[in-house]
Amino acid sequence: MPAGGKAKAFCSVCGSSLFGGEWPDGDEVSVRFGALDGDPEIRPEYHTFVASAAPWDVLPDDGLPRYPDAKPGE
Repeated sequence: MPAGGKAKAFCSVCGSSLFGGEWPDGDEVSVRFGALDGDPEIRPEYHTFVASAAPWDVLPDDGLPRYPDAKPGE
């Protein structure tokens, strides 16, 4: 990993990105749902980076907090 860079991991079968965040030392790691085969039995807690969402990407009206950039404190 380059100095100041982030760890990257990809599926050895399809090449998809597996996660994001401060792995392995962070408090929170974001697992890409596309990397899972079944229901992870967890649900989102908030939406981040909504200011840069694609114009065709409609967020669900689920009542979850929305942050224009990263969640405050992250």
